[in-house]
Parts: sequence; C-alpha cells; structure tokens
Amino acid sequence: SADKTHHSADTNFIAFALLPLGQIDELAAAYKRSNKVELAGEVDKKCEGDMKTLILAKLGRGKYKSDMKNEKLLRRE
Repeated sequence: SADKTHHSADTNFIAFALLPLGQIDELAAAYKRSNKVELAGEVDKKCEGDMKTLILAKLGRGKYKSDMKNEKLLRRE
C-alpha cells in the first residue's frame, strides 16, 4: 500500500542521512559504477525539498556544500 511505501522511503532516507560521510562517498562511487551516472545528479533531478537539500549536502553538492566539507575535515583530524 501507499503507506508502506512511504514508510519504507522514510526509513531509507533516515538511514542514508545517518551514514558517516566516508560511507556516503563509497555509496556514491558504487552507484556510479552500477548505474553509469552520478548519484548527486539523480538526486538533483528526482528529489525535492528538505530531502534533496540534505542528500546533496551529504554528497558535497548544493547549498550546504561548504558545511559538509568542513565536517569531513574535522572528522579526519
């Protein structure tokens, strides 16, 4: 049903949002190998709103790109 699909999408989004940045980089690389397109580009085309903003930021693109780069640098120290 639609409720189950919505719940599953919410759960997947939360899981993605909680992934450490290093694992997100690995996920994006695997997505590109498998699909021959950038994950960020697909998110940019197919998502909207807060979900799009957060995912693109975690992928190092979009409005909050510099914040995510700073987070990566801090985690490496």
